[in-house]
Amino acid sequence: MQMRLSLLLTALRELGWEQIGLNLLYRLGLRLGAWRWLTSVKRKPCSVSLSALLPIPDPTMLRSLMGEEGIAAALKEADELVEAGLFSPFGGEKARLNLSQITVEMLQHWTQYETGKAGLPVEDVKLIWEAGRLGWAYRLARAYVLSGDERYRVFFWQRLVEFLESNPPMLGPHWMSGQETAIRLVAMAWMGAVFLAGDPQAEQHRQLLAQAIHDHARRIPPTLLYARSQFNNHLVTESLGLIVAARVLPEAPEALSWRRTGWHWLNHALETQINAVGEYAQHSNNYHRLMLQCACLAAVLAQGEPFRLSDKAKAKLKSAAVWLSAEVEPHNGQVALYGHNDGAYLFPLDSGGFDDYRMIIQAASRLFGGENLYPVGRWDEFQAWLGLEPEAWGAEGEPFRRPAGLLKAGTTRTWARLRSNYHTSRPAHADQLHMDLWWKGSPVALDAGTYRYTSAAPWDNRLAGTAVHNTVMVDGCDQMRRVGRFLWLEWAQACAMQTESPQQSLQGEHNGYRHMAILHRRRVDWAAAGEWLVTDLLYQPQSVQHPQSHKVRVHWLLPDGRWRLEGTRLEMAVPQGQFSLAVSAEDGQAGTVTLCRAGEVLYGPGDCQPQLGWVSPYYNEKIPALSFAVEYQTKLPASISSRWTFSD
Repeated sequence: MQMRLSLLLTALRELGWEQIGLNLLYRLGLRLGAWRWLTSVKRKPCSVSLSALLPIPDPTMLRSLMGEEGIAAALKEADELVEAGLFSPFGGEKARLNLSQITVEMLQHWTQYETGKAGLPVEDVKLIWEAGRLGWAYRLARAYVLSGDERYRVFFWQRLVEFLESNPPMLGPHWMSGQETAIRLVAMAWMGAVFLAGDPQAEQHRQLLAQAIHDHARRIPPTLLYARSQFNNHLVTESLGLIVAARVLPEAPEALSWRRTGWHWLNHALETQINAVGEYAQHSNNYHRLMLQCACLAAVLAQGEPFRLSDKAKAKLKSAAVWLSAEVEPHNGQVALYGHNDGAYLFPLDSGGFDDYRMIIQAASRLFGGENLYPVGRWDEFQAWLGLEPEAWGAEGEPFRRPAGLLKAGTTRTWARLRSNYHTSRPAHADQLHMDLWWKGSPVALDAGTYRYTSAAPWDNRLAGTAVHNTVMVDGCDQMRRVGRFLWLEWAQACAMQTESPQQSLQGEHNGYRHMAILHRRRVDWAAAGEWLVTDLLYQPQSVQHPQSHKVRVHWLLPDGRWRLEGTRLEMAVPQGQFSLAVSAEDGQAGTVTLCRAGEVLYGPGDCQPQLGWVSPYYNEKIPALSFAVEYQTKLPASISSRWTFSD
C-alpha cells in the first residue's frame, strides 16, 4: 500500500493533475456508459454537399519532381496492391491488405473493447488498425494521378466500400480510438477527392464519402478529453480530423463547432507539446515527423479561414523543423530510431519512403521557416500535394543550425548524437546518454527501435528499456521505474554540459541512479577523422560511509556482420568498411564480456536476455544485430572508456 501511494504521488508530480484527472474522467465515462450514449450507433443522415480538401496536383509537375525512377517505383507499388493485394503497413515488409477481418459476431460498440468486455481478434491491435488508417490509399492516388489508370480508382472504391460495410459506425475495434478515426477521416477526405476525378459514379461516391466523413467526425469530440490526457499526438491528429471535416462538409450543422474545437485544441497542442528547443513531447523522431505533417496540412488549410495557427504555434513549429533537420543523416534523409518507432507515417506522398525525412523537413522549413533546406527535388512532392509550387533553394544554414541543447558532433562523414533530456513530458524510452554513431551514411552504434507494443514477453515494448540502449546500466536496473507498457515514473533527468569544442566534444550527465546515490556522466570526443572516444564516469557526489561494489555494464548495439574478439576489443567488418571497438576501465581491471546475437550468446558466460541482439527498423519487424557488453564489478568512482577506430 505504501509503495502504491508513493507511485501515485510520483505520477501526480511528474504527469500533473490535469493529465491524470482527464484520464480518470475518461475512465469514469466508460464505466457509466457516457461515451456509448454520446457515440450512438444510430446514424445521422448527411445530405450536405462535399467540398474538395485541396486541389489535385498537376501530373506534369509530379513527374518532373519524381523522375523516371520515382515514377516507376510508384506505379510498381500501386500494381502490387491492385494485383496481389500487398502493401507496406509500417514501411517495411509487405503484408496482405485485409479490411474485413472483423466478423459480424465481433461487431460490438467500441466501448466494449476499451473496457475489456469484448476481446480483440489479434494480440496487437495495431496490426489491424494500420490497414484501417487507409495509408495505402495515398500510394494508390499518386499512381492514379501519374497514369490515369482506372484500375487504381476502381480498387480504391471497392476497398473503401468493403471497409465501411465491414466496420459500421461505432462498431468494432477500428472505432476504439479517436485518433484512428481522425487519421482515416483525413485519408478519405483528401484521397477520396482524387478518385472522384473522372469517376462515372462520382455522385454516388461523393455521397458515400460525405456520410462516412460525418460518421467519423461525430466520433471524435466526445472523447477529446482522453486525447488531452495523453499530451501527445492524439490531440494533434484528432484536432486535425475535425478541421478537415469542417472544411469538406462546410454546410453540416456541426461544421462551425468542429472548426472551433479543432483549431483551439490544435493550437493548444502545438504551443504546449513542443519545448523551447523544438523537440516534440513524445521524444520520438517518428512522432516528431507525424506532428509536423499534421501542422503542414493545417497551415495550408488555414489560408482563407477565419481560424488559423497562432503566432506562438508557428514559432514553435519553426523550432521543431530546425530540431528535426539536425537529426537527419544528410546523405539519405534517415534518422536514428529514437523513441517510439511504430510506423506512423500519415501522408506517404513522396518517393523517399518511410525512412527518408527530407520530405517533411522541406515542407516544414518552407511553411514555418520561410525557405527550403534542400534544392528542388523528389522531396518536394509533398509540397505539390499541399498545393505549393516548388521554389528555388534557400540559403542553407539559416535558420537551420544545431538547436541549443542538441548534443551532436562530427561531420557529414561521421557524427555522434548523445541523448540528454530534461523531461517535462512522459519519456518514451529509458535511454539517457544513449549514443548514436553514424559512419558514411549508416549507423554503427544502433538504437534497437520498437518492434512491438503488445505481444508476449519480452516483446511488450521491452526495447524501451535501458539494457538494449548504448549507455551504462548499474546493478541491472533501468534508469527509470517502469509501471506500464508506455509509462515510466521516477524520471531520469539529464543535463548537457559545456565542452571546449561543441563540434568535437559532447558531455552530459543524468541522475537515473539517484536512489543508489550515483550519477552517470558521459563524454564523447571526436579524436581524429577515424576515431571516437567515449568516457563514462560513475560517481557518488556525496561521500558514502560504507561504499558498496556495483555491477557497471557498458553496452553497445552493433550491426550484424563478421567479427573478431580479443579480450574486450571487438573488430567488425560492415558494408562501409571496418572498425574496432575497445572497452577498458581506468583502473585496469578486466571486464566480463558478453556478445549476443538474436537473443543468443555468441561469447561469454550464461544466457542473455531474449531482447538483446536485435534491431527493429520497422514496427513488427526485427533483424539480428550484435549486442556487445562489458561488465565490471567495482567500487565508485569508476571510469570506463570505449574507443572506436574506423578504417576504409
